[in-house]
Amino acid sequence: MTDSDNQQKWPALSATLSNIAVTKNSGKYESVSSNYFKVGHPRLVFMAENDEQVSHVVEYAGNVQRFVGHQIPFSVRSGGHGITNYSVNDGGIIIDLSQMNQVNILDEAKGLVKVQAGAVWGDVADKISKADLVLSSGDFGDTGVGGLATSGGLGLLVRKQGLTTDQILGATVITADGKKRNVNKEENSDLFWAIRGGGSQVGIVTEFIFQADKVEPAKSGQRVPIGLQKLSYNVFDLSHFLFAWHSWITTTTEDMSSLLMLTKNDSNSSIISVQATNIWCGEKTDSCEKYFTNALNIAKVEKQDESNLSYHTLV
Repeated sequence: MTDSDNQQKWPALSATLSNIAVTKNSGKYESVSSNYFKVGHPRLVFMAENDEQVSHVVEYAGNVQRFVGHQIPFSVRSGGHGITNYSVNDGGIIIDLSQMNQVNILDEAKGLVKVQAGAVWGDVADKISKADLVLSSGDFGDTGVGGLATSGGLGLLVRKQGLTTDQILGATVITADGKKRNVNKEENSDLFWAIRGGGSQVGIVTEFIFQADKVEPAKSGQRVPIGLQKLSYNVFDLSHFLFAWHSWITTTTEDMSSLLMLTKNDSNSSIISVQATNIWCGEKTDSCEKYFTNALNIAKVEKQDESNLSYHTLV
């Protein structure tokens, strides 16, 4: 959008939208117009608090495009972690869902959990761990539920729990016509298929029904216990290391997940620094201890640390 487009008059805001609109003159603007990776300069940010307001924002965005005669940038922001930068834009509209952040356990025995899209995963973990439940999610507690859950959801317990999208049983979606739709395997099944990986391309998901998994408490009483091992390797032959790591992880059960972060060594460009985070779901057993010990033999370990903690603390 050009500067002249940005100065063009847009349709007036209704009273409902005026109450939730953030403009460049607002003190909130800087904190809600950007994400972790990009500074955005939208013309308007709407802090929606319910489905009705989301519908009004979608309808208003459509009216603006018809009024100006061309498309305008339109972004959906929940936690603001998206590395694609789709959650922010320049010159357009952002709808921020962070006010829609309720987390409710519908059925503890069945593990049914209702979560609004603007909640963050740290709050979800805090709430459901009190019922010995866990949901596969990302690796940062302040990541928004909406962006992760509609884009796959590779989490800390991925081998045990699968992807976040695998746990979605149903959702509430506001489509481009501003209508609110309930989606699941039986109702609007095509939309249900699309939101599990389609991001916000087919609509704005405002609420999810998840199937959480039960994790037995530790003998100490700790809820959703986790065994955590952090290892630092300095690697000269990356392909050899990855082969050895793969050979190790495939000997473990699905209770073990392992995440690697690879960076070039600052002092020696021929060395790759590998940070391994090995996560055991449940109370540590003899098998877990054996796997942790074997991980020390993958390559030379520069630094190591082990701890027992809860899933909520981990997230």
